[in-house]
Amino acid sequence: ARILERTAELELLAEELEHRRAYLETVMQHFPAGLVIADAATGLITMASERAQEIVGLERGQLPTRLGDPRSGALGLGADPDSNDPGELPLARALAGETVHAERLNVTRHDGSTVVLEVNAAPIRDASGEVIAAAAVFQDVTEADARARAAREFVANAAHELRTPLA
Repeated sequence: ARILERTAELELLAEELEHRRAYLETVMQHFPAGLVIADAATGLITMASERAQEIVGLERGQLPTRLGDPRSGALGLGADPDSNDPGELPLARALAGETVHAERLNVTRHDGSTVVLEVNAAPIRDASGEVIAAAAVFQDVTEADARARAAREFVANAAHELRTPLA
């Protein structure tokens, strides 16, 4: 009787775990921003939403192996793995326990195009406070960045044109 009772408890726990996994997967795939999760122990990028892969220009299901690996490219949230210290990238800093807010990065996609990303990254801690993973959420702000730059240039040019006749 005790074995049957314990088996029923384990089946309920397994069912609850499966429901939570399904919730997480659904939220992750329908979140409007890119979402990447990396494991602290291995440095492996364990999950990347379809939106994340789309933003950085990867084919669906084409996950890189680990942070700092040249194949991790923009999913590791670095412009160029050769020119950046992998430890300074937002996702790596989050794995080290730091929380990164609204950091802008110029990222080169695998197809050679460049995008501007706004990145937020945070560590994921277990019950004892140890960092077990990190999550990074990012949005493509390339167009907004270009509009802001154009507005600044317009104001600077207009101010210059107004000052010239007055001088």
